Order: sequence, then C-alpha cells, then structure tokens
Amino acid sequence: MATLEAARALARLGWPVLPVTPGGKEPLSRNGVNDATTDAARIAQWWGKWPDANVGVATGAPGPTVLDIDNPKAAADVLPKLLELDAPQAATVRGRHLYFRGNESGTIKLGYGELRGRGSYVVAPPSIHPSGKEYVWLVEPNGPLQRVPEWIAGDHRSKGAGVRVPRERVAHGERHDYLTDHAVRLVRSGVTEPEAIERALVAEYDAVCDKKPAALPHYFTKIAKWAASSDIATRERERAKKPAKRSRSASRTLPLAPARDAALGELRAFVATAGGVPDVLRIDEVVRFGVDPGDALHVKLSNGMRVKFERQEDVMTPKAWQGAWIGGTSGVCRPPSLKIAELADVYWACCVIATSTAEERFEVDLQELVDELVDMAERVAGTLTEVEPRYLLLGALRDRPRYDAADRGAAKPPALVVDMRNGRRYLRASELQSLADYRKLGISKAQFAGRMRMIRLERRLVQGDGDSGHRKQVLYELPPDEATE
Repeated sequence: MATLEAARALARLGWPVLPVTPGGKEPLSRNGVNDATTDAARIAQWWGKWPDANVGVATGAPGPTVLDIDNPKAAADVLPKLLELDAPQAATVRGRHLYFRGNESGTIKLGYGELRGRGSYVVAPPSIHPSGKEYVWLVEPNGPLQRVPEWIAGDHRSKGAGVRVPRERVAHGERHDYLTDHAVRLVRSGVTEPEAIERALVAEYDAVCDKKPAALPHYFTKIAKWAASSDIATRERERAKKPAKRSRSASRTLPLAPARDAALGELRAFVATAGGVPDVLRIDEVVRFGVDPGDALHVKLSNGMRVKFERQEDVMTPKAWQGAWIGGTSGVCRPPSLKIAELADVYWACCVIATSTAEERFEVDLQELVDELVDMAERVAGTLTEVEPRYLLLGALRDRPRYDAADRGAAKPPALVVDMRNGRRYLRASELQSLADYRKLGISKAQFAGRMRMIRLERRLVQGDGDSGHRKQVLYELPPDEATE
C-alpha cells in the first residue's frame, strides 16, 4: 500500500489528500476534492476501503499551489528557468508538477499548462497514470515551500476557486473576490450567458454582501462578461452543443446518464427529467442526510417544494421514486415509468450534486450528543477480549439500569465501558438512542448505525458464552484517537 504511506507522509506536511481511482484520476470520495483532509484516521479509513487507490493532493491553501506543465514543447522558453527553482518536482507522463506554497487563488490557465489553485487537485507519486506509468518524485518535498514566483502567472488572472464557502456576510474588502468566485461556480454549473450570470451576481450581492460603499455602475456586467469569456464557459457551451447521446435500447425512457465530469447543471437536468419536473421549475438542491442506504435524501425545487425519500435506497425503487415525486409536489411533477437500471443512474447523479451542508450540520449535532453522553457517563471497567471476563462484564451491564434521558433527575448515569486490556471505550446503543430521541434528532432505529458511522462510531454486537448464553449488548465503539483516559 505504497500510496497509503505516501498519503500519510503528504498529510504530515499539512497537504490535504484524497483517494483517487486506481490507475485513474477520478476522486473516489463522495465530494471529491472537498473531502480532502490531513486527518490520519480518515485517510486510513479510505485506504482500508480502497487499498489500491491513487493519492490526490488538493491544491491551493492550505495545500500547495501546483504548476502543471502538460506541454513541455510550449514551455521550452521557460522550462530551464522553471527547473532551476528550488521546488519539489514530480514527473508526469506528459510533463512535470512543481509544488509551491499554497495561496487562495483559483486555477490560472497558462499556455503550457495550469497553475492549479483552490478547488482543484493533482495526482501525486507513487500513483499510477491511466497509461500504466508511475508518477515519480524528481525532487521530493522535505520542508517549507517557496512562494509562486510572480513571473509564472504574469498578467494571467485566476478564474476563481469555484468553491462554495457559506457566508453570513461578506465585507467590502472581500466582496470582489467572493463575487468573482461565485461567477466561476455559476459557469461550472452550466450558466454561461452574461445576462444570466449578471442577474445571479446581483442576487448574491443583495443577499450576503455589505452595500457600503455601493457597487459601481456596470460592476456586475464586467464580472459577468469576464466569466462568460473564460475557458471554462467556452467548454461548457461546447458541451451543451453536442447532441444528446441516444440509448441503444429502444425501451430506455431516459437518455444515457451524463459523463462523470459533466457540469452540475447537466446533472440537475437529468434528475429533473427523471422526476418529471415541468420546464417552469428546476432542481435547486439535493441533500443527503448521511451515506448509508437507510439515510434520507431530499430534493428541493425552485418553487420551495421538497421531494423526500426517507431511505436513499428508495430512489432506486420505481414505485417509491414515482410516489415520492407525485406526493411531494401534489401532482405537479409526473415522473415517467423508469427501470431500476435507469434509477441507478439517477441515484448516482443525485449523489454527485448533493450538498453536504445538512450532513455536516448533523455531524456536529451527533458529535455533541456523544460528547455529552461521555461527559456524564459512569465508568464500567472490564474486558471484552476474553470469554469469562466478557461474560461477567455483560452481566454487570445487563443488571445496570439503563440511562433514560427523559427522566434525567432520577436516571442512573449512562455507562462508559472501558476495556482494561486495550483501552478501547464503548457506549451502550440504547443510551445513545435515548439521548438522541430526547434531543429530537429524528433518527430511527434502522438509520442509527449509519448515522453513528458519520462520526466514526462503529456498532458492535457483543455476546457472552456463559451458561445461559443470553447475555449480549449492542455497543458503539468510540474512535481510537478519542479513546484516551
């Protein structure tokens, strides 16, 4: 697992990493580069799931800004000067990657490649290129990185990071960068006409930006024209001109699913077609409440209506799909009859365009729930690693009254089970569920294990092997890095 060790080493440098398709360049995690992290436990979890994954490095602060030279011939005039720089270098199949200190700028298009910034990533050694060749360090990173020399970017201007950063209010000094970045997000989602971009910018300005001093005349028009003339916008317009792919099967109701790198606008249109959304409406947002098939998924329309799936797996059930859309919109949406294979494509598109806002907010609530239970818990020591001591420990837990969050005055404290042999800690499932119900988090028993996995708590069914054979407990093991006494 050479890429795992490489990912760990790069994370120790402070470079956020992410798992990438083995022998490819596509992110494996649900939110792609937005999932990049330096957290050792998350990295171990990823590579435990995908042991042959390539390693990606998120570019731009806090990671490095990377000069991607993919056309050495076009860079012939500057290549000698570039290679003299005291910067880590990696050989790619077509050229080089040079790593510099990260900044907040987005990616800048150059004549011979790109200066990769916020919102992008590169594949790092010792990953395998789709051609079968290996990325190799020519100069390995071993210390602080130098700044990007000003002459590299020259007069080229960043097109923005294109990464949504939720803001309650944007101060005047940050306003221009924020709106420029918003314009890039619009273009990447398929909005490429200057007039449409301008209207969206004005709406965003009115919603979150300070108005003093007020924007100058034609300010939004200039940003919109700049974004509409970018390489990203040109690519999106060319993609829109291509005829839709036709299914080889005459029985297929939907067109084939968009390509993996399709714009978000194209993916939303695909889901809208599957949902029978009329032309006057559009899909504004898809929210996944966790990554387990038993977790909920909601689709929000531009008129405020929400189509709710209590279980994500229902998206791939034809009757459940139609029923949710017709019931959730009072018959406004009339989805066509779809096959399971078609709905699998729809589910994939929903997962790609889903926002993580609700999930991230819910993760905070769950972690606070666990922390609260641990703080009030009473330590119960023993071991689960050997038969007889485990049987005795389970008996003690069975005889112990369960914590009832609704009766906090008289309730016995919850139990914090501590294994004296390995230091691992556990909470009782029933007590976690009791506090979650008291806090009105709305987690059903079927969803509970998936929700706990969101914050790295794993369900453990522990059984005793004594005379009765009936002693058992459902426990949740706390993450190893938190299991400290």
